[in-house]
Amino acid sequence: MTTESSTKKEILKLEATKEALLSEDDILWDEVNAAERDLVYLRRALEASQKG
Repeated sequence: MTTESSTKKEILKLEATKEALLSEDDILWDEVNAAERDLVYLRRALEASQKG
């Protein structure tokens, strides 16, 4: 598995996790924000690897 495909898989998992957290009755905002932070980082890393 390439780094790019593993990064894409991780992005998909984090997006699912974020959606699951947001669908809870008692939203854990620290966890949602951590997932969003990680998503931003991984998307930027993926974009940089595709350009380079």
